[in-house]
Amino acid sequence: SKNLQSHIGLEAGTVKNVEHDSEYSKITLFSEYSYRAGDGFKLLRNGAEVFGGEIVLAGSGKDRTQILTVRKFSDIKTGDAMFVTTDTAQIAELNALTKKLPIDIALKMRIGEPAELRLSGGGAEVLILGEAVGQADKAPLRALDIEKSLTRINEREDVFKISKISIDVTEDIFYPLSLLNKLRRSAVSTLKERIIEAYERTRR
Repeated sequence: SKNLQSHIGLEAGTVKNVEHDSEYSKITLFSEYSYRAGDGFKLLRNGAEVFGGEIVLAGSGKDRTQILTVRKFSDIKTGDAMFVTTDTAQIAELNALTKKLPIDIALKMRIGEPAELRLSGGGAEVLILGEAVGQADKAPLRALDIEKSLTRINEREDVFKISKISIDVTEDIFYPLSLLNKLRRSAVSTLKERIIEAYERTRR
């Protein structure tokens, strides 16, 4: 299904009840997981994603229930499956452990094909596909601009630093820098999630 994202996180509960006010939805769910404010989540129904975002407030209820406040979404239903996509506590622990984890970056761009950005490090690897690369009529995307976009990871990320970078592109390509920046952010976010998933498995 196109509604099911490639990364849905770790399953961590089922919605028991939901209440709404003018701004927020308050979800009560059964879960052994201890949610925290700032955790990212997705709700799935029959295998398809229906809603996602960030937890505003989190607390414990009776009988192993968690009470979560999220931005208002009126279509949350009893029985929806809750998945954690970003664990704030684990990210903090990961940051403390890694202290700028070295990663390798490889970008491939061919006219008429999706841009491919591969990141690897911390025992994980991700390949993210972007929009199709176009033919430039004028002002093609410069290698210097590509490198500047990718190396922003060193400036903006607390977790990663670039160890090796490979740029394999054909000449006279057209690709908006905004899409390249979006591709970079998506790859970084997905790599973090994969590393956290692997780290979580080692703790079980």
